[in-house]
Amino acid sequence: MSVYLPLSVNVSTNEIYSYDQNTDEIIGADIILYARVNMSIPSNMSIVNSISPFISVGVNYSYLYNGIQTSGTTTLVLNNANNNDSPGIYINGITQIFSFSSPMSEAQIINAVSSFSYTVIPGSVYTSLYHITW
Repeated sequence: MSVYLPLSVNVSTNEIYSYDQNTDEIIGADIILYARVNMSIPSNMSIVNSISPFISVGVNYSYLYNGIQTSGTTTLVLNNANNNDSPGIYINGITQIFSFSSPMSEAQIINAVSSFSYTVIPGSVYTSLYHITW
């Protein structure tokens, strides 16, 4: 009988806005969709690096772009540098970036960002030591 240690991978977003320096109006926004092994910070990178080759997280996403519903599917993998411990500062791995900018107005950018939603396609994998779910 084999005993596996449980781990989970979470998917999150980070929003980054650009502003006009003269008017403080929002002129752009990026949504970064990324995966991270759920563990305390700082992450144990030996664990992350040992499971990283086995992790491929499918995600369905949707948002309004200038009033047009846009949707799709993407695949995320882990960040082998720091497990995205500080996503507001630095994000790595295979991520998906959604950009909204001029000629969109500030209101259209805000609407696009607020309409963004995603759903993780559930999955799991066993390695020699771990059972990883997402």
